[in-house]
Amino acid sequence: MVVVAGCGGSPTPSCAEITPLGDGTRPVTAFYDYRVLDPAGNYSSHGTGRLQEPTTSQLFVYDGADGLSLVFLHGERTGSVQPTGGAAITADLSGLPAEGEWVVEDDDYPDRDDVFDHGSTTSHVEWVSVGGRTDGAAFRGLASTDYRAITVDAKFNEASNRYPFSEWDGPAEENEIERWIARSGSGAPTELALDQPVEIGPGTCETGFVPNTPVETATTTPTDAPAATDTPTATAARTATATPTETPTETATPTETPTATETPTPTETPTPTETSTPTETSIPGETTPSDPNSPATDDSGSGTNGTATATANGTADPLSDITGDGFGLGVALAALAVLLGVLALTRRRG
Repeated sequence: MVVVAGCGGSPTPSCAEITPLGDGTRPVTAFYDYRVLDPAGNYSSHGTGRLQEPTTSQLFVYDGADGLSLVFLHGERTGSVQPTGGAAITADLSGLPAEGEWVVEDDDYPDRDDVFDHGSTTSHVEWVSVGGRTDGAAFRGLASTDYRAITVDAKFNEASNRYPFSEWDGPAEENEIERWIARSGSGAPTELALDQPVEIGPGTCETGFVPNTPVETATTTPTDAPAATDTPTATAARTATATPTETPTETATPTETPTATETPTPTETPTPTETSTPTETSIPGETTPSDPNSPATDDSGSGTNGTATATANGTADPLSDITGDGFGLGVALAALAVLLGVLALTRRRG
């Protein structure tokens, strides 16, 4: 922050750079700690004791939990009313951030002697106090971006419209402000002229007042969030393409159709051709060589079934019609043929 002193008419206004007091963790109201009807000191600040100085008016910036505040502090709390050390100050402020507010008013009680009259960007304040008590205030909102600098035009002592205060017990000249300073969080305080207004605002002595710039990081990150939601859809598309690759595995099942080509078993139809042997059995009555083979087929069992099917087909019926009652002769001839076949076999072996 920059404090420019003597800006109300001095040909060479002085500039001082100040830093805030506080570390941003404690509200300015708790820091100032204004109390009414307290045994340790009525109508005074109890939180700024180490900063208080008699017959001195101070202004400084405080970094609190709720932002930056411009703080005014007049006089010193001693715990009891004193006949000397009082003050009479009138201040007109302009250029205040419209969104700021006065969060501390010392004094603040019904039918108070002090005056606080606030507009949207201006304020008129009248402080009067007796010795042993403080006066002051805190305006929160210096981090705002809607202001350039705050002008404080303060009138002290005889220049104030409230001088002398009727409640002073001692002489008026012993209840006057002798020093006005701008306190800094680092370095020595800057002495200010009692008869000149000052300006305070963001910037440096080299650049002058530079309004605060909006911090758009909070609003920028939400706009980036939708981009993050697009990437999941892209991955979803990839997973969708992965599922089609599974379909080729299903085509493997059609390859099982070669098992259906195992129809070669129908090629075993040569067995039906064995029915030709039954047809040959219709000839045994005429040719004797086929009869020796019939016993061999009877041993396997399949020949018997063949002849059975042959008779079932009706081949035996014609033979019965032909032989009629001479069935015994046919049997004898068959037996003779078998005997002759046996004799021939024995001769070959012999």
